[in-house]
Amino acid sequence: MFPTTLASVARMIVETLDQRGLDGRELMSAVGMNPELLCDPNARYPFSCMSRFWMRATEESGDDCLGLDVARMFHATALHGLGFAWLASDSLTDAMQRLARYYRVATTAAVARLDTEGDTYHLHIERAGSAPPAAPAAVDAAAAMLVGMCRKSAGPGFRPLHVALPRPQPTPACAERLIQLIRAPVAFDAPHIVFDVDAAVADRRLPTGNAELAHANEKVLIDYLAHLERNAVSARVKARLVDTLPSGDVNEAMMADSLNMSTRSLQRRLRDEDTSYKRLLDDTRRELALQYLGNSRLSVNEVTYLLGFSDPSNFSRAFRRWQGTSPSDYRARQQGQTPAA
Repeated sequence: MFPTTLASVARMIVETLDQRGLDGRELMSAVGMNPELLCDPNARYPFSCMSRFWMRATEESGDDCLGLDVARMFHATALHGLGFAWLASDSLTDAMQRLARYYRVATTAAVARLDTEGDTYHLHIERAGSAPPAAPAAVDAAAAMLVGMCRKSAGPGFRPLHVALPRPQPTPACAERLIQLIRAPVAFDAPHIVFDVDAAVADRRLPTGNAELAHANEKVLIDYLAHLERNAVSARVKARLVDTLPSGDVNEAMMADSLNMSTRSLQRRLRDEDTSYKRLLDDTRRELALQYLGNSRLSVNEVTYLLGFSDPSNFSRAFRRWQGTSPSDYRARQQGQTPAA
């Protein structure tokens, strides 16, 4: 399937062009995009059209750093539920993990992952499959929006350790604007975006964290992806798991039946998507566990049953396998408390 991007990105480009006295909607039409979709929060444009729009917008504006001004138009709603899930995250680490899990909501032309190396987190954003490279202005906008989201959550003093961008060396004036905005060394002509953050800064608990709101918006994201990837069985399985786990009565055969297919067909379809029911169940439980434990009003016993475990000891063993610590100790650390001896 050809890659797509949320229409909200095009809306930010149009608003930027309009402010400069240029007709953004006319330019959209010239590259084969329907401007009427701009007000639909669920609409998407082909990535190839978006790339042409970025290139034409840069050309018409005569601004090599147009992406930085487009990023100033960013609002949390521009990323569907992902923007609000980010703002409700307990820490920047939590937020970047969500970004990596749901980056497909923003665009299916790229994938994101968060790696750890010593005291540094590396957020990688790279092309998905055979997707073409992003336009330079789109790369600049992505970097600027990412920095802005971090500052919205962690405060205006936030700065990454280092940023690498997959775009040619810009003009000296544009390079200076980028560096002043990011407030960190920036490398160009990189294979993909790399955003390095100090682990101590990223792990710091944020006063704006709200596990319930984060979970509610993740449910919106999961449902959106299930609709977007309706041919992807794994997305449909994950959406159903979120709904059915609290019942405690979830197994592969029942899941297959709810999707109107045989168990063998479910296994084959998931294998084709390089996953399995067991892996999806484990991943969904882990992600929900981290969210639920961030909600101090839920006891560990309540979290146990919300995740469909038969008793707390089973949940505790699974959580130690995921995080290397007990649920209670994890919660204490998240709340800045000393774990029980």
